[in-house]
Amino acid sequence: MYYDNKSSFYVRQYGPVVLVIIFSILLISSGLYIYLNTNKSDVKQEVAQEVKNENTNTENKEEVKNTETETKQEVVEETKTEQNTNNSTSTTNLDEVLSILEKASEGTVKSVNDSGSVNVQIKDELVEVNFIGVDYSKSPSDTIKKIKEDLQDKKVKIAFDTQKTEDSKVYAYVYLDDKTLYNEKILKNGLAVLRVERNNTSLLDVLLSAQKDARANSVGLWNI
Repeated sequence: MYYDNKSSFYVRQYGPVVLVIIFSILLISSGLYIYLNTNKSDVKQEVAQEVKNENTNTENKEEVKNTETETKQEVVEETKTEQNTNNSTSTTNLDEVLSILEKASEGTVKSVNDSGSVNVQIKDELVEVNFIGVDYSKSPSDTIKKIKEDLQDKKVKIAFDTQKTEDSKVYAYVYLDDKTLYNEKILKNGLAVLRVERNNTSLLDVLLSAQKDARANSVGLWNI
């Protein structure tokens, strides 16, 4: 084949190949550009979504934290209220309670607490009294109910032993109108176990005998 000159030869020989290469490069470049822009957009959307999710999680965590804080505060307030309700003979009025009991020992049981103590109204004052020698740690579930049935609105007489108080609580013997020692009755019916105290031992033999009877007769908590 004849060519006028070398330029014509190269143009005709390699021109089409060069054009194809250039066209291919342009296509590849365009594809890469579109791909990269698309990925950038996706990445931006993913980042935005992650930020949104993180903010949502943060808000949820904050709400949960606030809810937990409010719940804890409510529990604390309820606990304080319950303690204030049940502990009518706290340190602040203990001396006043003892003073009342020194002046008068007879009263009426107005209520029985879940702890097993009784609230006795003496004149115009309400006094919480715990039973000497009585331990409710192993008591049957219906113990408080039975004590309420026995003592609710009943006349009682309060009597002390050597030690009147322990841990800011008043401990005493409680007698019914018929001279029944209710501390003894609790143990004899198997509603509690004997609590041996260091100083209040004047009637220890009586209380110990009551527990032995309950155990021998398999009543209350001894019915096993």
